[in-house]
Amino acid sequence: MTTTFRFRNTVNLAPGEHIAAESAKIVLFSESGVEVTLSPSTDGEPFSKATKLLLTGGPYLTQEDALQAGTSWRRRLLLACSDRFIGISLGDEDEPRASRIPLGQRDFLPEEPVLLKDRHGLLVYPENSNPLSGFISFTADTAVGRSSSELLNTIRTVEEATSTMTAREILALTLLHASRFDPNPETKYISLVTAVEALLKPAKHSASIRAALETLQRQANDLDLSEEERQSIIQHIGNGKKESITETGGKLASRLKDREYGGIDPSTFFKQAYKIRSNLVHGNTSRPTHEELGAELGTLHQFVVDLLHLVIVKN
Repeated sequence: MTTTFRFRNTVNLAPGEHIAAESAKIVLFSESGVEVTLSPSTDGEPFSKATKLLLTGGPYLTQEDALQAGTSWRRRLLLACSDRFIGISLGDEDEPRASRIPLGQRDFLPEEPVLLKDRHGLLVYPENSNPLSGFISFTADTAVGRSSSELLNTIRTVEEATSTMTAREILALTLLHASRFDPNPETKYISLVTAVEALLKPAKHSASIRAALETLQRQANDLDLSEEERQSIIQHIGNGKKESITETGGKLASRLKDREYGGIDPSTFFKQAYKIRSNLVHGNTSRPTHEELGAELGTLHQFVVDLLHLVIVKN
């Protein structure tokens, strides 16, 4: 008998959120005998109470097919949930091939049912095996329901974009989702700004500016300073050959055009946000209070979602 393969990925929802759905599972894809679904990780638990979901798909003819499908659906869920303001954690995909319990004994035998070790992240396993699940739940006083039909529509909308998603874009989305799990307004703020920073590749300044800076570097060799001081100056001058994060981020943010965030244009908003982020990271005493940061986080989150969607979906 030919062995087929499936993928599974636990999906942790950010505190206080749930998916609003009446059915026991949401069918994300169904074609040619292959089905991809999203369901509560605990059998019989309604979506309204589930804080941990399970993304599953299959059957696939090969382990590699299941791995590629699982990786693709992780990308779609990251992007679609960010657009629907649903915070999720998907774990990693570094060790996706499931291991039997006890570990490392031998390869799978197609005719032999096995018990597999589960983990938070992507897992690929033979169709006839039975993954062992351990569950972690979050608690919250209030919950925000997100429409399953809107999420499904968004997944279909972003499908093409996720096929060309870069490592930088995946990191940015992951940081955006991680911020939804963070109760500390300072580190949450830093994660959101860093999500934008992950997208940035500062360009070189013009040839004339670089030439002028190289002249200054040569002149620094004649200064009456210690070798360590001279090298420090030369390094600082060299850093000016590329745009700063503030410059590059401001240019990227300007692609949001006539939108406003906190009453100011996108480019100015990013520059101010990056300055606040720097004050937080470097422990400056002029940094905002938790209350002030809390009041800004909603606007910053909207800005990051809009910018990532613009860059990744390219519209």
